[in-house]
Amino acid sequence: FYNMGMGSVNTIDVYLYDDTFDVPIDTQQVSFNGLSTDSCYQVDRDDAIFVWKPDSTTNLGVHRLRVYTEPIANEPDTSDNSASLVYVIAPEDYATEVLNDPWDMTEVTGSTPIWHTNDIDSLTGSWDTSEYTDSISGMFEGELDTPRDENALYLNIGSSSTTRINADKYFNFSIAGRANPAVSIEVHWIDQGGEKHHITLDDQFEPTAHDLDPYDLSADSSWTGKIKKIWLQFGGTMSTSSVRIGWVKLTE
Repeated sequence: FYNMGMGSVNTIDVYLYDDTFDVPIDTQQVSFNGLSTDSCYQVDRDDAIFVWKPDSTTNLGVHRLRVYTEPIANEPDTSDNSASLVYVIAPEDYATEVLNDPWDMTEVTGSTPIWHTNDIDSLTGSWDTSEYTDSISGMFEGELDTPRDENALYLNIGSSSTTRINADKYFNFSIAGRANPAVSIEVHWIDQGGEKHHITLDDQFEPTAHDLDPYDLSADSSWTGKIKKIWLQFGGTMSTSSVRIGWVKLTE
């Protein structure tokens, strides 16, 4: 919070409120000095640190949280006393909810492709078919001969029109894995009209495995309606690169 007024104020109550369920969460206090009297008129600020311990079962889903303070005496403008954000607890995952099988790269038994996971429909392009290894404890393992050439790793979204991705609900994309040498990652898709689109993630696979934070695919206006296909492509400057994927998620 920032004090834009000339006078100091003490012990102002500030609140964290859950507008979705119409319940208060926490209350703290802030105090300020007034604007400095030098020519720069620097504002004073104070931070409110809230504690929220949501229950992992009864609090699941979307919460619109609001941080606000009550107006103080003689405050000329009260329109900037609050801010809101949306927080999701255990968001629904497309593959888990729709396919009943998360994209966790867990190996399968019986008649299987060489990479031994049902979470991948097919691999095309510059994948070296002699370098696949069995999925071990939920890990896709493959090697790209020439990452700079066209390649694709198609994620399973089922064969029925009923399992197509609802892009208006599921739009946060995240992935865990590694590549040595490093590779960039593109997410490609075909929309309900048959048009192809893609975005390049801001992060890349590095030699050390890590989770890539959720990326909002809806930042691209074409991520809407029903998605018919979705696949990954990888790019790099080296002649070969080993790629390992632990899981992929597409959440609300």
